[in-house]
Amino acid sequence: MRQVEVSTPGREMETRLAENALEKAWGLRRSEEGDMLFRTGRKVTLDSFLVEDSLNLYFLGGGRVLEIGVLEPGSIYRPDTGSEWLLESFESLDLEEGDRVTVRV
Repeated sequence: MRQVEVSTPGREMETRLAENALEKAWGLRRSEEGDMLFRTGRKVTLDSFLVEDSLNLYFLGGGRVLEIGVLEPGSIYRPDTGSEWLLESFESLDLEEGDRVTVRV
C-alpha cells in the first residue's frame, strides 16, 4: 500500500491508499488506529464487521467534503451521496461538509 497526501486548509496528512480488491475489502478491519483512503467513484455501502472501534467517514469529491458519517462497530453505513473518494479514520479530523480538501495521489 502506498502513502498519499490529503490536505485541507490548516492540515496536511499522509494516509494509506487501498489500491487492490483485497486492500479495499479488508480496509481497517482488525486495526485500532490509523486511516485509509479509498477511490470509490460511486455510492458505496460500508460495513464494520471485525472493526472494534467507531470509524469516522469522510466522503470527498470535487475538492470538497461531501458527507461525513460515523460507522459504529458491527453496523452498516449507506451514504446519501456518491463520492470520488472515501477517507476512513479512527480519529476525528475536524472537517465539516463543504470544507475544501485536496487528494494528491
